Amino acid sequence: MFSEYEAIKEICELSKDIVITSVGNISKIVYDIEGENKNVFYMLGSMGLSISFGLGIAMSDSSKRVVAFVGDGAGLMNLGAFALVGSQECKITIIVIDNGIYNTTGSQESLSGNIKWKECIESLGVSSVFYCFDADEVKNAWKKVEEQEAGPSVIIIKTMPIKEKIKRVQISPRTIMDKFKEKLEV
Repeated sequence: MFSEYEAIKEICELSKDIVITSVGNISKIVYDIEGENKNVFYMLGSMGLSISFGLGIAMSDSSKRVVAFVGDGAGLMNLGAFALVGSQECKITIIVIDNGIYNTTGSQESLSGNIKWKECIESLGVSSVFYCFDADEVKNAWKKVEEQEAGPSVIIIKTMPIKEKIKRVQISPRTIMDKFKEKLEV
């Protein structure tokens, strides 16, 4: 099992797609890796909504794959979003970073250890679901995702929580929006 930082870095290196980050540590880590990349929309202050936001973008332009990062706690609070994703045929890949805690809000334990993630998400209509513990499994799952013609996919990555402090996203929400709109050509 690797750290959430290593897991997120692995996905960032594999993906050349539009990336939507969830609030908190996920945004901070992606920012530490990607900086002011206009392919990335940093969701600030909206726990779990990266799935819905990413789905809307994927539905609006079927030529683009969208990657939406979400933590295990935020994912559990928004299971309805997985069901909506499962009902669509757009190219969205949800990356669930399962570190077993609500890292952003004080490291309280989440209920993810009680959830059979793969079975749960498949029961919500997503047929392409992968559960990964290391970089090789992530690479193999990513290869299968890229081979898909259409339809959603979910990659759950079991990680260890990050202990280090990561600096906050150093871009204003307005700048994030403007750069992202430029990328989407809206």
